[in-house]
Amino acid sequence: MFLTTAALGQSGPEDPIIANPNRPTVADPADITQFGVAEIEYGFTVAKSNQSLDGLLKFAFAKNLELRIETNTFQRDANQHVLGVGDTGIGIQWRIVHQKKYFPTFSVSYAAKAPTAPDTLGAGDYGHEARVLMSKDFGKSHFDANLSYFFLGRSGAPGFDHSFLPALAWSHPLKGKWATTAEIWGTTHQNASTGGTTSLLAAATYQLKPRLVLDSGMNFGLRGDIPRAAFFVGVTYSIFDLYHPSRR
Repeated sequence: MFLTTAALGQSGPEDPIIANPNRPTVADPADITQFGVAEIEYGFTVAKSNQSLDGLLKFAFAKNLELRIETNTFQRDANQHVLGVGDTGIGIQWRIVHQKKYFPTFSVSYAAKAPTAPDTLGAGDYGHEARVLMSKDFGKSHFDANLSYFFLGRSGAPGFDHSFLPALAWSHPLKGKWATTAEIWGTTHQNASTGGTTSLLAAATYQLKPRLVLDSGMNFGLRGDIPRAAFFVGVTYSIFDLYHPSRR
């Protein structure tokens, strides 16, 4: 999701903190949260046979470094008749290059995932993700491109499965505080029983305040063993600025 000043114009002097949503797209922006700012995201996804409540807490503890904690607070799989918490991930994102006239913002990230979910809901073992992120503005349009590489632990077996996840997202401001976004993303073959997937996402966002963004949309599974349609709704909120108390 693009840095939302594009949709808002200039923020008012009453609130210098501006949200930097990663939601609702799979591709994350290469830009990180404002220096010193803690930001939380939560979203609820509903498909025919499963539902989930997913969260992300971000904190820019340095000017180009962001700490990230991801959680699946709740998951339900109607096919397996099971529900509970999902896996938990913790990672860091490093912004290496800021956007310039002919160059995109460029970042890299790493995250480790702990198997806090039951085997039927999660990976069942520890996993790792390395990601390259690029973001660029072209006029009023904004693009986020990510390429993730997963080391996926095998439950009850040694070694890792491996999978790539490419994602390309486009965002554009609409009238007032509204914006729209679309994305194509997917995963490559993981193992003999888990093939690749392809999905198309479409969503709208509304910036209620500079630090508060609402989103809603649909994800359509085009290929693979994934839901053919899933509805989601979520929120991004910049909680406070730890290093600059006057900006809270």
